[in-house]
Order: sequence, then C-alpha cells, then structure tokens
Amino acid sequence: EGAYLIDQDLSLATKLGFKTTTEVAIFDVGGEVRYQGAFDDQFEIGQSKYRPVTAYLEKALDQIAAARPVALSKTNSHGCFISF
Repeated sequence: EGAYLIDQDLSLATKLGFKTTTEVAIFDVGGEVRYQGAFDDQFEIGQSKYRPVTAYLEKALDQIAAARPVALSKTNSHGCFISF
C-alpha cells in the first residue's frame, strides 16, 4: 500500500510548480519526484475523450513497482488553475 499527502497549505504544490488542481506527483522513498502531471489523457483544453487512451499515473506506478525507470516522468495537466 502507498501513502498519500494532503497539501493543505499548498507549500509542496508551490515548490513543485503545480499549475492545476488535477496535477499529481509520485515520490520515491528518497523523496525524489518520479512522476508529475496528469492522471491520464482524457481531458485537454477545449476537448475531452469519452475514455482516456493513456493512463499516465498508472503506467508510472507500474514502472516504479517493477523497479524500472519511469519512461514518461512529466506530462501537462489540464484543469482549474491554482491561485497561490
């Protein structure tokens, strides 16, 4: 099982440069960011797909679990902008 963090004061989001409320990040046990970006490719500015084609977060988790490098470690996340 994994752990999760709720960033109530937005300090981590600020440090990582998050821009939207839909952005996620995966950290390894050493605190290194292994993936940052969108959950998947279902939504983009001005368009959406009925279902996502690529599950970015799931693929990154699978690669980390298999002790492999994350092939796509950063993606653009589309959603409501965060005001800091």
